[in-house]
Amino acid sequence: QTHMRKAKASNAVLPVTAFRPAEVLLSRGGRRYRTSQGEEVPLNNSRVRLVIPSMGEFGVRLIAAIFRYAGIAAISLPPATDADLQRGKEYSTCKECLPLILTMGSLYNYLDGRPKDELTVYFMPSTGGSCRFAQYNVLTRNLILKQRIENLAVMSLTSQNSYGGLGIKFTLRGLWAATISDVYEEIRAAALTLATDRQVAKTVLAQGEALVEEAIATADWAGIKRALRAVVALLKSIPLSTNLADAPKAAIIGEIYVRRDGFSQRYLVDQLADKGVVGLMAPIAEWLYYTNYLSKHGLRGKTGLLKRIGCSGKALAMEYYEKAIKDILVESGLYDYHLLDIRHLVESVSDLISPELTGEAILTLSCALNDIIDRVDGVISIGPFGCMPARIAEAMIKQTIDVEKPRLTSAAGLTKEIMARHPHLPFLSIESDGSPFPPVITASLESFVLQTKRVQRTRRSISLGHAGS
Repeated sequence: QTHMRKAKASNAVLPVTAFRPAEVLLSRGGRRYRTSQGEEVPLNNSRVRLVIPSMGEFGVRLIAAIFRYAGIAAISLPPATDADLQRGKEYSTCKECLPLILTMGSLYNYLDGRPKDELTVYFMPSTGGSCRFAQYNVLTRNLILKQRIENLAVMSLTSQNSYGGLGIKFTLRGLWAATISDVYEEIRAAALTLATDRQVAKTVLAQGEALVEEAIATADWAGIKRALRAVVALLKSIPLSTNLADAPKAAIIGEIYVRRDGFSQRYLVDQLADKGVVGLMAPIAEWLYYTNYLSKHGLRGKTGLLKRIGCSGKALAMEYYEKAIKDILVESGLYDYHLLDIRHLVESVSDLISPELTGEAILTLSCALNDIIDRVDGVISIGPFGCMPARIAEAMIKQTIDVEKPRLTSAAGLTKEIMARHPHLPFLSIESDGSPFPPVITASLESFVLQTKRVQRTRRSISLGHAGS
């Protein structure tokens, strides 16, 4: 009987201690962190650290700098690696899109080594529309509950309100950071392609990044402009083999994470630079303009008069600072000056994709059709394997790029002459699952580069012929 009582006791169900996930709370005094033990502390408490997953190395470092400006200890996780990919697969079904797997893997790898007393905030934005990005923060919260991970809170901003929610000062500094990082990525691509000594170019680029990051974390608008002018002086010291205007260029468009993340796109910008082509990634600011456009026009639900006025004011501010930043950085000689026009981008292809189908598909299609010939000599669209918006855009581009281009150009004469010699414009679509590109994609990339260079040579010969006449 004693043995039976012991057996019953060993099989008894022990009470499960209730688990409380950590949270970031919004109060009158600002955002606060509530620990898994119920303690509340401000976000600028010395134990709190805000962690941002890598979504384009330099841009994410600038986001972390913005939080540090607000007094919050923030870091950006290092660029994704194969270790992050393999770790992320442990917490997913592997049917999810690549960005989710990579960000999840990088988070768990970070948690392995975080200090025991750290109160961690994981910053994961969200969106609406047809993209699965909206579920990233949901999965993260579910895993925290399922695995009872203490003192890990998720903080998310959404495109539904144009990523507002942290105050005007934060939003404004975010606009500066997004625009600067967009331009700097184009400068980096040009420097890697055109520099006579690439190692010298990399050293100068790193020095410029450090200046910008420090300014975003500490300086006001006037100080940031001074830092940008100092960066321009550095960039001018890079010896170039040729002018940017004479170099072949390819637009890298598509899903916003994959096109910006080196690991996901297999360092495509560097690959193109090795082949003598400047790879220009579509800007992050384009998405910020777009989400504001959606809010203003009621494409994400009903919008009242005050909201529309607010969106109009935000658009004017974005345009002002975009121009101011680009006016400075264009002096480097490594940037092809152009200003974003989100209304034109959306409305120029509204007969091909309805603006009511919100998401990246319409932007990807519009960038391909508008930029080819006008700004670049070829277009690469890249997205995660199985991404629906990316596949919609790919199908539309393949069907329309040669047909619609004569209509969507600011240089009708040049477009007509180039298309007379190249009726099939260079376009390549890639889906990435994080693995090295298979031989068929590598071969297609080689063919794409040759076609892109032919278009550029044709452009140059036409320009020289017009100049001679």
